[in-house]
Amino acid sequence: MINGEEHPFEAGMFYYIPPNVTHQLINTGSAPVKHILVTVYTAKHGARSYELPDIEQFSGYLYAAVEAIRGQIEGASSPPVAIFDDMGNLVLQTGKYPAYCVQHCHPEHNIDKCPCFQATSTEDGISPFTVCPYGISVFQHTIQYKDHLLGHIVSGHILLSGTGSNREIDMYDTPAGTMLAIQKWTENIVESILSFCSFNALRNSLDLKDSVIAQNQQSRQNLEDSLKAMQNTVTNLRINRHFLFNTLNAIAAQALSGDKSATYQSIVDLAKMFRYTTSVELKIVPLRKELEYLRTYLHMQQLRYGSSLVTELVCPEDVLDGLVPFNLLQPFVENAFTHGFADLPGTKRLRLQFIQDHGRLSITITNNGVAIDQITISRVLEGMGNDSGHGLSLTYSKLKNAYGNDFSICMTSDSAAGTSINISIPLMKQGNDREGIL
Repeated sequence: MINGEEHPFEAGMFYYIPPNVTHQLINTGSAPVKHILVTVYTAKHGARSYELPDIEQFSGYLYAAVEAIRGQIEGASSPPVAIFDDMGNLVLQTGKYPAYCVQHCHPEHNIDKCPCFQATSTEDGISPFTVCPYGISVFQHTIQYKDHLLGHIVSGHILLSGTGSNREIDMYDTPAGTMLAIQKWTENIVESILSFCSFNALRNSLDLKDSVIAQNQQSRQNLEDSLKAMQNTVTNLRINRHFLFNTLNAIAAQALSGDKSATYQSIVDLAKMFRYTTSVELKIVPLRKELEYLRTYLHMQQLRYGSSLVTELVCPEDVLDGLVPFNLLQPFVENAFTHGFADLPGTKRLRLQFIQDHGRLSITITNNGVAIDQITISRVLEGMGNDSGHGLSLTYSKLKNAYGNDFSICMTSDSAAGTSINISIPLMKQGNDREGIL
């Protein structure tokens, strides 16, 4: 099994397994299996790199090449042929031998003793043409890929007159044209094996490059994910400093007035806020958890504004288990205090409404602050999407990371209805397939 894909094997077969794959050998037969795994790893100057195992290093690669062209070798009109590796081991034997050969050597079952298969060496290598002691002629060709000897091939087993044999042989005297055809056929088999080797060397090289490219892409994706996580963390930790200073001053005033219970509760609420916003492992949370945090935040604001702050939260029970990005609501609500209520005397009203409709969650945050014109609205919305790293742009990026383009933010403002921001997102709950995206 290579990356979960089945690769049936037989004795003597070879596989090139590229880097970074899952590999498992499963014996489904009854005979024992010996599995040899050769690993090539190179490291340079502390950096990780990979070196493609050159095909020349593996004489056994001949087995895969022969299997690939077996149909070409085992043709109905093909002469007898035997292919050996560089150690003299038989790779493939096929074809019908002449009755004369069977009578004297029985080469199909006695290949180690048949003189036709004993390679005859010369100063230039294996002799391309030999005659056995019984007068049978065979062709021999080395199989050499680049500088490495993969093996040799023996073919023919024919009778040629004029070869110097004194034996009376009851065989068909092969014409010169047939001899040349057999010789050419044998050379074509060798060329096919070498072409297969070249093709696989190129394919393995491309596979390696693809693997390196995939690793680089994965590294890039990991960096992008880390950047997104960092941006989310920055957004989560971004509590307005003015809010913090005002809250601490209010707590100090409570302490001076002797209101111990209120002081204690205020400190507990502030601790809850920091504990929630520094939860780095959270990416998505149930809406009810977000609302608990938001209520704590509003309770702290109530400490500052007292009875002049009126808040209303309308949320159906059936959406409380819906999943939303961590710390989604507080930045939008904080924006209402920072800009909407900054110069507003009298009662300050804040309303949050949650509506479920056709698989989506609509969140509307409304305040009765000073109305803003359309030009300012356009500038605010444009600023969210420009990835500036300030204000609500980080929250916008968080929504972008979570939903892609499947969300919307709209803003309206007038003196009668107040200023509203509407956020529309898919409504997802525990077990939803899309949960992993968040």
